Amino acid sequence: MSRTVILNGEPVELDLNAESISDFIKGLYASGLLNGEVLRSIRSNGEELLIKEHIADQPLPNGTIELESAPAQKVIVEVLNDARELGEELVVELMNVVEAIRVHGPAEASEPLKRSAELLLTLTGLFSSIDEFLDRWKLTQLGVGFTSFRMRLVDILADLLKAQEAQDWVAVADLIEYELDPALSDLHDRINDTVSKIKGSIR
Repeated sequence: MSRTVILNGEPVELDLNAESISDFIKGLYASGLLNGEVLRSIRSNGEELLIKEHIADQPLPNGTIELESAPAQKVIVEVLNDARELGEELVVELMNVVEAIRVHGPAEASEPLKRSAELLLTLTGLFSSIDEFLDRWKLTQLGVGFTSFRMRLVDILADLLKAQEAQDWVAVADLIEYELDPALSDLHDRINDTVSKIKGSIR
């Protein structure tokens, strides 16, 4: 089925038999139209489709589809910069938790702890996707990756959960301040190093 899409601002005739967004993306990569680049955006009627949850279940819209692609290195650098900002936001929330526990008592820590947990889940999921991206686009050959960080984070989170279930709030504050905060500081440095290596690989 022939369909006109807008790729990087230019109309392109595309012959794809796809009913879902995921099939469309697979067909797009298989067509070679992207010339080895990565999709960074798919929009229809002003709505970004790439960020939809359960993308495989989403039917392909009938309206005009606008595509934007970029080199893999550029896309992952942008994602890593977003991850750095997310990590910095998480550190602020975690320090709010520590202050609440140590100064005001556990009851005052519930809201910042909830926000921290949500940010942590987002961050771990993001870095899982980042590692998959690095592997898929053969960027791991640069000596970059976040598997060890994710494993370290899982261990710390397990200890945090145990301390929280035991209502040992001193242990919760200690784990955040002396385990999780340094891990996130290391993450910040690793992101900077990864971005530097990827930028250095661009010819």
